[in-house]
Amino acid sequence: MRGSDLPNRKGGSSISAFHPLLKRRLSAVSRLLALAVGLTGVLVLVGWASDITGLKSVLPGLATMKPNTAAAFLLASLSVVLQDHRFSGRLSCGVARASAVAVGLVAGLTLFEYLVGWSTGIDEILFHDSGSGPHSVYPGRMSPATALSFVVASLALLLQMSVMPRCLVAAQVLALMIGLTSLLPLLGYLYGVPEMYGVFLYASVALHTAAALVLLGIAILLMRPDVGPMRIVMARSAGGQVARRLVPAGVLTPLILGWLRWKGEEAGFYGTSFGLALMVFSCTVVLVVLVWTTAALLHGSDIRRQGATASLATATERLRILHEIDRAIIAAKAPAAIAEGALRALRELLGVPRVIVNLFDLEAGEAEWLAAVGRRRSYLEPGFRYPLSLLGDVAALRRGEAQVIDVVAQPSSRHVDALLESGVRWFMVVPMIADGELLGGLSFGGEPAEFPPEHVVIAKEVAIQLAIAIAQARLRERVTVAEQQYRGIFENAVEGIFRTTRDGRFLLVNPAMARIYGYASPGEMTTLVTNIPEQTYANPEDRHELLRLLDRQPVVSRFESRARRKDGSEIWVSQSLRAIRDEAGGLLHYEGNLEEITERKRAEEGLRQSEKLAALSSLVAGVAHELNNPLAVILGHSTLLIQSHAPGLEERGKKILNAAERCARLVKNFLALARQHPPERQQVSLNEVVRETVELVAYGLRVDGVVLALNLASELPPLWADPHQLQQVVLNLLTNAHHALRAKPSERHITVRTWSGPGGRTIGFSVADSGHGIPSAVRNRLFEPFFTTKPVGQGTGLGLSLCRGIVESHGGVIAVDNVPKGGALFTVELPVVEAPAVSTTAAAEDRPIPGLRILVVDDEEEVAGILAEILATDGHRTDVAANGAIALRRLGGEGSPDVIFSDVRMPELDGPGLYQALKATNHPLCDRFVFITGDVISAETREFLERTKRPALAKPFMAAEVRHVLRRVLG
Repeated sequence: MRGSDLPNRKGGSSISAFHPLLKRRLSAVSRLLALAVGLTGVLVLVGWASDITGLKSVLPGLATMKPNTAAAFLLASLSVVLQDHRFSGRLSCGVARASAVAVGLVAGLTLFEYLVGWSTGIDEILFHDSGSGPHSVYPGRMSPATALSFVVASLALLLQMSVMPRCLVAAQVLALMIGLTSLLPLLGYLYGVPEMYGVFLYASVALHTAAALVLLGIAILLMRPDVGPMRIVMARSAGGQVARRLVPAGVLTPLILGWLRWKGEEAGFYGTSFGLALMVFSCTVVLVVLVWTTAALLHGSDIRRQGATASLATATERLRILHEIDRAIIAAKAPAAIAEGALRALRELLGVPRVIVNLFDLEAGEAEWLAAVGRRRSYLEPGFRYPLSLLGDVAALRRGEAQVIDVVAQPSSRHVDALLESGVRWFMVVPMIADGELLGGLSFGGEPAEFPPEHVVIAKEVAIQLAIAIAQARLRERVTVAEQQYRGIFENAVEGIFRTTRDGRFLLVNPAMARIYGYASPGEMTTLVTNIPEQTYANPEDRHELLRLLDRQPVVSRFESRARRKDGSEIWVSQSLRAIRDEAGGLLHYEGNLEEITERKRAEEGLRQSEKLAALSSLVAGVAHELNNPLAVILGHSTLLIQSHAPGLEERGKKILNAAERCARLVKNFLALARQHPPERQQVSLNEVVRETVELVAYGLRVDGVVLALNLASELPPLWADPHQLQQVVLNLLTNAHHALRAKPSERHITVRTWSGPGGRTIGFSVADSGHGIPSAVRNRLFEPFFTTKPVGQGTGLGLSLCRGIVESHGGVIAVDNVPKGGALFTVELPVVEAPAVSTTAAAEDRPIPGLRILVVDDEEEVAGILAEILATDGHRTDVAANGAIALRRLGGEGSPDVIFSDVRMPELDGPGLYQALKATNHPLCDRFVFITGDVISAETREFLERTKRPALAKPFMAAEVRHVLRRVLG
C-alpha cells in the first residue's frame, strides 16, 4: 500500500495535509540513498575479491567492512528499492521481503555467535579474512554494533511492508534508532576518538560501515514520509515548517562548529577555554538566527492562514446563499415565485438596497417588472412595463455583457420619473440567457456606487440559474397546458382513443372508447379485457388481419369490422391504427382511434336495399304498365258482358271478371310493395293488409308445400297507420317463417292470426311456424341491426330490426317466442288510435249524371275503346284521340267536351303536356281533367298528380271506379 493512501491518526485523508511535491522528492532521496548503500556494498565486495585495501577499509590502519556486512548492505538496499510503489508486483514484494529476512538472519546469527562464543561458519562464507591483530579471534565477523543495527534494519524493512499504520510508525522509529546509533562511530572518526567506534579491529565499526548505516537509516525513514514521525516533517502546518528548518540545523550545526573548534585547538590557534566560549557563542548566534527566521516564517504563514480563513468564510457564506438561491429556485414553480425566492438571498449576499428581475418582450421592445426585493415605493410593482431601452444596449445584453444604467441621465419620461420616484437611480443589469435566448435582466443597485467584480460574478451566476429556471418554468407551464388540452381532448372526445399491445391488452382507453363497448369506465375496460381479438371482435380474424396490414404499412385508416360489446351485442366500428416503434424499429405498442358506425352501416344497407327496391320498382312499373292495359280491356269487356244479361254470357263474364280482378289485385299489391311511399297515416284494415300480403307469397308457399292457415278475427276496429309499412312487417314475418320451414322435410305449417284486445283498445296479429324454433341465446339479439341467423349472402340482418322500428313508431310492440310443439311465434300488438277529424263534403253517389260529352285520350286503342263503351252504357257521348296533339286539335273545333280522360304516357304529346297546354290558356277543362295511368309507382307521376290535384283513374279499372272518378271531377 502506498503511504499516500493511508489514513491519518484522526481517520481523515492525509494527502491534503502534506506537500505532494516534497513527498515525491523525499521518496526519490530514499531510493538514491538505498542505491548508494548498495553501491558501497558492491565496492567492498569487489575490494575483498581483488584484495584492494582502499575499498575494504577506506584508509590503511582503519577497520575493514566485512564481506557479510557488504552483502547485508546490498540486500537491504535491494529491499528498499523494491518496496517502491512502481514495483508493486507479487515477485517484487517477495524479493523485497526475502532480502529483509536474509539481512536479519545473517545479523542474528552473528549476534548468536557473540553470545555463545562459537562460530556458525558464516563469517568467512564469502571471503577468507587474513587480517591480524591482537584480537583476531573472529576473522570475517562484523562487529556486534553492526549486527544489532542490521537486525533493527531487517525488522524496520519488514514493518514497512505492512498496511497497519502502527507498524509503519514503528518502522520509522527503528530507522531513526539506526541513524542515531550509527552517528556515534562517525563522530569517533570525525573527532579522532577510537573508543567511540571500537577498541580492536574485529570489534570496531568501519568508517564506511557507519556511514552506510546512517544512510540506510535515513533511506528507511524516508520510504513513507507521510506517516509516523516523518508526517510532522511533511506537514503544511507550523510544526512541519519548524521541523524542516530546525532538525537539519540541530544536527549539522553542533557537528560543524565542534569540528571547527577541535581543529582550531589542534592547530594552536586558541586554547580550550577560548574555543569553548567561541563554540557557545557561535551556537547561540546560529540558534537565534534560526529561531528568528522560523518565527518570521510562521508569522507570514499565520497571516496567510488568517486571510485564507477569512476568504474561506466568505466563500462558505457565498456558497450558503447560493445554495439557498438554488433551493428557492427548485422549490418554486411559477416564474415570479422563482425570482422572489432567489432575490431575497441575493440581496443579502450583495448587500444592495434593491434587486429586480425583469422579463423582456423583444418584439414589443418592453421590459416587465417580474419580481423585486428591497426598498421600493408603490410607484412600481410587479407587472409594471417600461421601454427596454432603459435597461441598456439590447445587443450587448444578447452577447452576455452587463450594463450599468444611470437613470438620472436618461431622457425624461413617465417611466423614468416612475423609476426615480421609486428610488431607482443607479443600477447594473446582468442579462438572463438560457439556450442562447435573452429572457430578461437581473438588475441590482439603487444609489450611485461602484459594483465590486465579485458581485458582478455572483450576479451573473444567479442570472444564469434564474434564466434556466424561468425557461424551465415556462416549459412546464406549456407542458401543463398541453397536457390539460390533451387530457380534455382525450376525456371529452366523441371518438374512442386507445393504446394496445400486440398480445391483445389495452394499455389506455378514453371514456368514449369504454362507452362504445358498453363498459362503465376506462379502468373497467382495461382490467376486464385481456384478449382483444376474442372479447372485442365479432370475428377475431379481423384483428389478425389488421395487425398483418400494420406489419406492411405504418398506418391503417378506417378499418371497418363488426365489434362485440361487453353484453355480447354486436356493433360496427371503424378504426385507424398506427404502430409506435423505438429507434431500433422494435414495436412498443399500437395507438389509434375508433368510432361506431352502426347507424351508418344501417343507412348504407338501407340505401342498398332502396337501390334494389328502386330497380325492382322500375321493373315492376314497366311490367305493370304492360299488364294493366290488357287487364283494363278484359275487365271492361267482362263488365259489359255481365251487363248485357245475355244467356250464357253473363256467367262467363263473371268468371272472366273474377280472374281479371285477381290479376289486377296481384299487380296492385306488387306495385304497393315496390312503391317508395312517404310515411302516411290513414284508416287501415289489418285483415285487408294481411290478405293482400298473403296473396304475394301464396304461390311460393304452395310450391314449397307450406300450408298457410288464416285465422282472422271479424269486425276488427280500423287502425290509424301506414298501410305500406304494416305490409312490410307482415311480409317480412311471412318470409322469415317460409325460410325457417325449408330445413324441415315435412309438416310445414304457417298460421296467421289477428285479434282484438280487451275493450278494443289494441289489435294484433301473429305469425307462427312449425319449424325448429329459435335458441334462447339468439332470441335476445334477434332484433339487433345486422344480426342474422341465415347463411352468409342470404340475409342482411336488417329485416327484423326494421320491423321493430315500424311497430314501435306506431306505438306498438313486437315479441318472439317458441311454440310448445316447436317453431317460432312472432306477435305484434298495435294501439287503436282514433283518426283525426277531417272535414268532408258528402257527394251524392247515387245522383244521376246527365249525358256528357267526354273526350278519351289514350294511345292504347283497346283501352280507349273499352273506356268509351263503359261511358256510353251510362248515356255519355264519347270521342277518342290517340295522343295529346290530336286532342288539342279537336278541342279547337266545334262541340267542346265536358270532361277529358287522358292517359299519362303517350307519344308525341303526353297527358301532362296536354294538361299544361290547357292550363296555359286557362281553359275551363283544366278543372274537369282526369288522368288515366298504369304508372302510379313512378315518383315523377305521383309528384305531378299531387301538384296538380287532379283525380287519377288507375289501370286496370272497373266500371264503378270510372263512375266514381267522374262524379268526383264533376263535384
